[in-house]
Amino acid sequence: MSPDPLLDLSPFRPRFPWWGGDLQTIANRLRGVSTSLAPHKTERLKVPLPDGTGDTLLASLDRPAKPRVGAPLTL
Repeated sequence: MSPDPLLDLSPFRPRFPWWGGDLQTIANRLRGVSTSLAPHKTERLKVPLPDGTGDTLLASLDRPAKPRVGAPLTL
């Protein structure tokens, strides 16, 4: 798989022990990791895709009630 020229991302490489999409999907469930998003504010987003198809990505953004400066954002 080659990098995406629009996002300039490196190719994805699964790491041990989460080989394959199925294990990656359930990894946190198996590890028992739990993260609460409460309290949060949900914002609906419509993002036009720049690939010329006219498609739009629909998403929900959950912002924490007390944002932390420099904290990462995961999509």
